[in-house]
Amino acid sequence: MSPEERQAWLKEHPEIAEKLKERMKDAGPDRRPDFLKDHPELKEAMEKLKGMSPEERQAWLKEHPEVAAKIEKAKAGMKDRADNLTPEQKEKLKAKLKERGENLTPEQKEKLHEKMKERFEKMTPEQKAEFLKNHPELKEKLDGAKK
Repeated sequence: MSPEERQAWLKEHPEIAEKLKERMKDAGPDRRPDFLKDHPELKEAMEKLKGMSPEERQAWLKEHPEVAAKIEKAKAGMKDRADNLTPEQKEKLKAKLKERGENLTPEQKEKLHEKMKERFEKMTPEQKAEFLKNHPELKEKLDGAKK
């Protein structure tokens, strides 16, 4: 079922949509350990992937397309859940991500900075404008770096 079909179906069944919203309030990053307990094969694969270099990881995922598909499916599910968060939940998530970013080593921060820079460079002018509209503090930094 596509996201559009799912949304239409939920509009037709508001009682189910309400139950799902209630369950989503309890969902979040704290549920990951429970999920991994229920899926030991994914936990093992994730641990294995963490210890690899990016090149080794890419090669391993090419050899194991079923795991790569599961990871992609999980990422899509996380994106769907993130899109359905309340404003309060979004703020809580942003705060948690910001805290995680502050705890990175200098090497990790540099790697993240390079990755974000690469993503920004790949954006279309419209995407860049939208992004900078939503993140005015970064616009100031970019303007300062250009000078």
